[in-house]
This record gives sequence, structure tokens and C-alpha cells, in this order.
Amino acid sequence: VTLSADYYMAVYETTQKQFCRYNEWHRSHPNNMRATDGCAYGPEYDTYPVNRMYVTDFRGANKGMGWPANHEVDDESWIGQLRATTGLDFDLPTEAQWEFACRAGTTTAWCDGEDAKGKPNEHVFGFGALGYFANYNGVPLKAAGILQPNGYGLYDMMGNVAEMCLDWAGDYSTDGSIAFDPKGAAKPDPFDVSSAQVICRGGRCHGVGDLLRSASRVKAKVQEMNEEIGFRLVCPAIAK
Repeated sequence: VTLSADYYMAVYETTQKQFCRYNEWHRSHPNNMRATDGCAYGPEYDTYPVNRMYVTDFRGANKGMGWPANHEVDDESWIGQLRATTGLDFDLPTEAQWEFACRAGTTTAWCDGEDAKGKPNEHVFGFGALGYFANYNGVPLKAAGILQPNGYGLYDMMGNVAEMCLDWAGDYSTDGSIAFDPKGAAKPDPFDVSSAQVICRGGRCHGVGDLLRSASRVKAKVQEMNEEIGFRLVCPAIAK
């Protein structure tokens, strides 16, 4: 895979406080199941990753579903409002952008440079330092940025919440060709928001250790409410 353009990636998974900049859902709807069923909410959880959100919440259900033909978002969506406020082209990462940032120059199975077989918690380095997951200590969701960052200074690329990517769920090409700026599978046709799936990366706090591999990929519905799914932002590099 070749990525032709530089980009910035958020140091942290998007937090509840950041999400509440444009959407007060978690604080203003404490009796709504999307905010309370397995999901911590309220100002005391400002630094926790936002979760139980739909892709349509932060990209929109109309223009925001146009990937890979374009990367437009609905004006009223969370990312739409962020773009309008900052003038910057924020979005979810493609799967390729996510994996490049996660690996941080490594080519091993795990982004700490470890390539040993077995469960991550059996490794000498130990993934208790890089990410939360059930095989290690069974911890629930935690605040972003508590553990060690990867080699690029990015926190929680492993564990905590799984992170949604732009790519629709689909298999990789098997023809061995070089992919330039891959955009993933084609948009589902006919498109059905209730069943369409996107790729998530990074494992999750309640998942098994094998899902923390840099190359591990899972699927999630566009409108799936899950306490273990969140997102992280990217932005094209700009001249300083």
C-alpha cells in the first residue's frame, strides 16, 4: 500500500468532551438508552472516548454516506460542524491510514515491535502498557491517554474502543498489486443504513488479545450502538 499524501492523526480517541462541543447527547439525555446502557456519561467522564454513536451521528446520513465516491459530510453532522468551525478537512481515517499510523514504522504483528506467537499478555513487553483488553485484566472502558503511546505518539491505538474507519466492509484485493491510497470496498448496493457495515480497527477493551494486532480488522454496522466502538480523527497535512 502506498499513501501519497501526508496527514495528521488525533493523538487520542475522540473524547466525550470533544464530542459534546457539537452534540450534547451524553450529558443532556441521561435517560436515553444510547447514553446509559453500558455507557458512562456526564462531565466526570470528559476524557473517556465517546461511544455508542452511529457513523451517521458524526458524518451524516445523506452526503456523509457517499464514500468512496467522495468524502463529503452532512453540514449538520458532528464532523460537518467541526469542518465549518475550523476550515480544516477533518474526517475518519481510511483503513490504510489507520494501520500506517498504528504500526508507527513496525512490520511486526503488534505495534510494540513484538512478533512472538501466543497471546499478547504472554509477551515479554506486555500489552498492559499499550492497551486495555479483557485477556489482560478485564477492565472496562478507560479514559483516553492513560497508557503508553505507540512510536508515533498516538494513544490507545490498541484496545479501549475499537475505531471506525471510512472503508466499507469488504475483502482485500488478492491480485498482489500495489494499492495507491486505497479506499476500501465499494459502497453497498442497494445501500441500506440498517445493515451496511464499515471496518473497525484497534481491538476493544472487552475483546481478546488477538484483536490488538496491527492488521486485525472487524466489522460494525453504520448504526450499531456499542459501548466498545468509537472513532479517531484525521486531517490532511497543511502548510505552516
